Amino acid sequence: MGIMQAAVAEKRHRVSKDQFVEGLSLVNLVPGATATELGIFLGHARCEWRGSIVAGLCFVVPAFCIMIVLPSVYAALGATPHMHRPLGLGHGRARHLCRSRLPCRASGGLEFNPTRSVRSRSCRCGISTLGAATVLALAIGVGILLFHSRRAGALVTASVGAVLIIIKFASWAPFIAVTPAGQPGAPAGLAEIGAFFLGVGAFTFGGGITMVALVQEQLVSHLRWLTQQEFIDGLALGQFTPGPIPMVAAYVGYKVGGIADAPVAATAVFLPSFVLMWVSLPLVERVRAPALGERRQ
Repeated sequence: MGIMQAAVAEKRHRVSKDQFVEGLSLVNLVPGATATELGIFLGHARCEWRGSIVAGLCFVVPAFCIMIVLPSVYAALGATPHMHRPLGLGHGRARHLCRSRLPCRASGGLEFNPTRSVRSRSCRCGISTLGAATVLALAIGVGILLFHSRRAGALVTASVGAVLIIIKFASWAPFIAVTPAGQPGAPAGLAEIGAFFLGVGAFTFGGGITMVALVQEQLVSHLRWLTQQEFIDGLALGQFTPGPIPMVAAYVGYKVGGIADAPVAATAVFLPSFVLMWVSLPLVERVRAPALGERRQ
């Protein structure tokens, strides 16, 4: 994002400083991969919808292509002990990210600790139990209650609570969770992988680092699709790519379901970013127009 600011706003003057700050504010307001969303915003600022598509794809596709190649090298050489250090597997930033005790903000601003989730298989904000969508809905209700209207906030919060109580005793309860229904450790199909990463991309705030922490907690501790070492190796491989951190989803898809599942996982984790920006940008235009009129007057 700093490179985007230096190259697009400061060096080439493709957007003004105010536009860049506006885009930065917008991408931090909505869930998803913030760097990818900022690229989509900047592309839209120059060439509208065509620019947003080109900018978003050009930001994601190169990293995806590299991430498809790296797991093949990892499969052939990663298990060899003397290749771990040159490949960076299990070392450096990837291990630091997985063991960092800094809280990550996820799902409506609630915090959970990646280290604790790995060691004790429990999430401080209860994402495994409630699901990210439910935590987000509760956070919205509390936010309305505190900062907008007590009546409306209480109604939203009470409604979500009532739904949770009903679902608690229903056989179809798992549908609200960000993870697909099923027993931990069960083989994952194409639909399960797609649904999981779609939920991560649609309901996680805080950008790539937060998304990776949530993926780690779910995949390693809850679903058990990967071991802790496999996830750390995948995150280390992700540091070789010049693209967004959530591209580790392609590695997960490759490890869990093979080469055919890698594009499904990558598409699912980034698709919400495109959709959310395409929905948000017209709203931004409507808000900006009256503001510009008042400044001119």
